Amino acid sequence: MMALQNKLGIMDSIELAHEEKRLTKKRDLELYDKKYWIVSKLEPLQG
Repeated sequence: MMALQNKLGIMDSIELAHEEKRLTKKRDLELYDKKYWIVSKLEPLQG
């Protein structure tokens, strides 16, 4: 089995998949928190 090159230096494909999943969840949570913060700071439109 040929190991894929990756920036994390992980050689085991299962371990790499778990780490990618963990990083993706972390990034998604950070983006959600940022979006929530931006939305909460918006003022209602005056009509």
